[in-house]
Amino acid sequence: MNTKVLNINSNLRVLYILNFLDLICSYTGLKYGYITETNPIMDSIYKYNPLFFVLFKALGTLLCILLINLLYDKKKWVPVTVFVLNMSYVYITFLHYSILKRI
Repeated sequence: MNTKVLNINSNLRVLYILNFLDLICSYTGLKYGYITETNPIMDSIYKYNPLFFVLFKALGTLLCILLINLLYDKKKWVPVTVFVLNMSYVYITFLHYSILKRI
């Protein structure tokens, strides 16, 4: 198997897992009032309907990952973007952990 394909697939799996952890932590934290949503768009969506918040976050992430997978060989900036997104979600995961461990 091509290592380039394996690398992007692995990175996209990591991105989806980290995003899923963010979804679980965000939803739980918002539901029980442990955190506030700092993204005004997601905050509005959560206030409108928490289930829609979950679906929007999960399906939006899946759609973005599929788009990244389609563009990977065509655009040089895609691997860098995936790396930056993964590092951002690692930070967010640690942020959630530091907040939720105090509960």
